[in-house]
Amino acid sequence: MTEQAPALHETTPPEARRARPGMATVLSVVALITSVVAIGFSARTRSVTATSAVPNIAVAESDFRIQATPGTIKGGLVDFTVSNAGPSAHEFLIFRADQAPNALPTGSDGRVDESSDQITKVFDSGDNIAPNGSKVFHAALTPGKYVMVCNLPGHYKAGMHEAFTVH
Repeated sequence: MTEQAPALHETTPPEARRARPGMATVLSVVALITSVVAIGFSARTRSVTATSAVPNIAVAESDFRIQATPGTIKGGLVDFTVSNAGPSAHEFLIFRADQAPNALPTGSDGRVDESSDQITKVFDSGDNIAPNGSKVFHAALTPGKYVMVCNLPGHYKAGMHEAFTVH
């Protein structure tokens, strides 16, 4: 009679037999959790993107005018697409102010007094926008009245100001 080889389960210690199925189960559970989390993030990203469109105000600057649409927007993050129709460079500043756009406090040079306690500067483009150039700026705005201006020497007094409201 030939001797048969012992069955695999007879020579494998009980601890090793339990470890293999346990590891497979753990890996399966980890893969399942990873998939559920990935699907959840994907759905959340699509939902946030679809429901939180950032309002955009189109701003046209020229010598010596600012025109903006729309005049009333919802509070939160706002994009401003500022186009300079030229022929000279302009800057873009936003002040929170209760005054009429042509009645902001000014210094002796005729420029808006950016440090006045009667208004609050909430945005400054920093650099000028070149003639025939365009830039997009982002600002977080709370409900209130605002005035956008170009505050280069002589530009505010010449009419480069426009009011808008955030609700």
